[in-house]
Amino acid sequence: MRGSYTNTPLSIFRRREVFEEAHVPEEFLYREKELEEIASCIRPLLQGFQGTNMKIYGKPATGKTTSIKKIFEQVPKSNIACVYVNAMLRQSPYAVLSEIAMNLGQQKAMPDKSTGTVKLVDTIMRLLKKRKSAIVLCIDEYSCLSPKDIEAVIAPFLRPWEFGKISQDLNSSVLLISTSTAAPPPIRSSMISSMGPRTLKFRQYSFEQKYDILNHRAEAGFGKNVVEDDALEVMAGIMSVRWGVQALKLAGEIADTMGETKITGDIVSRTLKKMGTGTDVHSVLNSTEKIILYEISKRKKMFSGEIYSFSLDKLGLKKTRTYEILKRLLKLGLLEVTEQNNKGKTRIFKTVQGGRLNGMS
Repeated sequence: MRGSYTNTPLSIFRRREVFEEAHVPEEFLYREKELEEIASCIRPLLQGFQGTNMKIYGKPATGKTTSIKKIFEQVPKSNIACVYVNAMLRQSPYAVLSEIAMNLGQQKAMPDKSTGTVKLVDTIMRLLKKRKSAIVLCIDEYSCLSPKDIEAVIAPFLRPWEFGKISQDLNSSVLLISTSTAAPPPIRSSMISSMGPRTLKFRQYSFEQKYDILNHRAEAGFGKNVVEDDALEVMAGIMSVRWGVQALKLAGEIADTMGETKITGDIVSRTLKKMGTGTDVHSVLNSTEKIILYEISKRKKMFSGEIYSFSLDKLGLKKTRTYEILKRLLKLGLLEVTEQNNKGKTRIFKTVQGGRLNGMS
C-alpha cells in the first residue's frame, strides 16, 4: 500500500488532550460560588472536625463533577482521603464499597460477596485508621442506587461510631451528586438527620457563558483565533458544554482531513451532521437573519442588489447591516455565492441546502 492513511504531517491541534472528557480544565469558569460552597463542607476536616454533608444536583453538563475534581485537587492528601465513585458504573453497595477500598489502597483480594458489606466496611475503616485520615466521599449519580442501597453505602461515614471502635473517631464529609433537574432524589428518612439539610443546585450555563467556556477550551487546544466566532456561536447556541467540547474535537479532526487551518461555520455544519445530534444551525439565527435566508431560499437565488433592496424595504436595514448578515450566513455555511460579469460584477446568493427554512413557511 502506497502511503499511509494514518499519518498526518500537519495538525490543527496543539493540545488534543484538553478535549478529552476526563480532562479537568486549568481555568474553570463561572463556578466560583459553587466551588466555595463545596469547599466549605470540607474545610472543617482540615481543622480536625467533622465535615459537612451535601446533596448536589442539576442538569447534565453543568459542571458538578468537574467542580468536585477541582476541589479534590486542592485538598491536602496527607490527612484527608478524597474518594470519588460513580454509582452508574457501580450499581450495588458491594461494588461501591469495593471501589472505595481500592481508592484507599487496598491491594489484597476483597472480602467475598457472600459475607455482605460488613467486612468491606471494616476493611475501609482499618485503611483510614492506618492512614490517620479523614475522608471526603463523593457518590456521583447516587440515584442509580435504591434508597436502601445508598444508605448501606453512606451510613458508615455518617454514623461511624455505630460501626465499631476502629471507626468511632472518623471525620468525614459525604457529597451526593444527582442529575435531577427539580430537586435531589430523596434518601431514606433514617438518613436525613445524619445527612443534614444542605443542598446545592448547579444552574445551566447561559449562551454567553457557554461561548466563553468553549472559546477558552478552543484556545487551549488549538490556539487563539483558530475557531471562528460564528462556529463558536453555533456550538454555544445549540449544545451543552460537554457536547460542545466533543464537537470541537471532531471539528478539529475534520479540519485536519480537509487540510484547513481554521474551524469555520461550514466545518461545524459538517461536524453536526457527523455527530447526528439532530441539532440545527438555523437555531442560532435571529429572526432578521432567518427572514433574509428564507427569502433567498424561496426565490432559489437572489442578486446582491435584490437582497439589499428587500432588506431596506421590508426590514428597514441599511446596506452595511445586510452585508454583515450575508457574511455571517456565508460563514455558517448556509449560503453560497458566485460572481457574474454582466455590465460590471454582481454577486448571486443561493442557499446551500435549498428548500424552505423550518418554521418559516
